[in-house]
Amino acid sequence: MALMSCKECGRKVSRNAKKCPQCGVRIKRNIPLFAWPAIFVVFLSAIGYFYFSSKSSPPSNANQPALPESDLRPLELISRKCGKENINVYVIGKVKNISSESMKNVTAVGRFRTKDGSLVKTEETIIDSNPILPGQTSSFKVGGPDDPTITDCYLSFKNQSGQQLNYVSAKDRQKEEVQ
Repeated sequence: MALMSCKECGRKVSRNAKKCPQCGVRIKRNIPLFAWPAIFVVFLSAIGYFYFSSKSSPPSNANQPALPESDLRPLELISRKCGKENINVYVIGKVKNISSESMKNVTAVGRFRTKDGSLVKTEETIIDSNPILPGQTSSFKVGGPDDPTITDCYLSFKNQSGQQLNYVSAKDRQKEEVQ
């Protein structure tokens, strides 16, 4: 065990002690001289990382024109049904690409919850049409083994980079078109 002298009373004290057992003075630990260059390098690396990562981030959309409504909610949910079959639980339905862009690897995400809203499990799968073209409709079925505590299911979609895709139901979209 490495010992050092207490600066107050001079007694030999363990380097791991927080206080001197003799006089109760708090033991100050000095950073060894050889550690300072390493600390300096880590500090400069952190500053460089944040500086260069902020330079490479995409520009803000603040000065760009607003996207059309269909691109803010690129999907229309045509149908959705939750169910249990044999030993499986699932969400099945159809979705339509109402954006002006083709979308690759659109993933349907099913969240299965208990009656009180607690999450039991999440299942996900890529929808049947890949890529889904503008105006195209695709079916999907997401699910897995049943759990007797599951009473509710929720559906969402995400793109290939994991960002959530907003959608509108077919019924709500018809109401919007009438107005």
